[in-house]
Amino acid sequence: PNELMTLIDSDEVKIQSELQIYDTALRWLLYDWNVRSEFAVVVMRCVRFGLLSPQQLTQIEHCAEAANTPDYCKIYCIPEIKKMLQDGLTFSILRENYK
Repeated sequence: PNELMTLIDSDEVKIQSELQIYDTALRWLLYDWNVRSEFAVVVMRCVRFGLLSPQQLTQIEHCAEAANTPDYCKIYCIPEIKKMLQDGLTFSILRENYK
């Protein structure tokens, strides 16, 4: 987890969108959830949800609810992660409205 967090939390990593960081964190966690679940909150804290667009955040939230799959439920049922997503959406909407 430390190597992953160093990579995804870096300001030097070359990405096209914060969505790539989100996908990387999500895939890493779900690859071996039974072992990696204890790191879910700290890994997802590396995702800058506020840099995602309101559309992307809404889609993430609705996909998690609509998918009704155990994988997504495992992650988004964690209150701290759900709050990160909601706070990111609020910030993203404000950022877009005050450009």
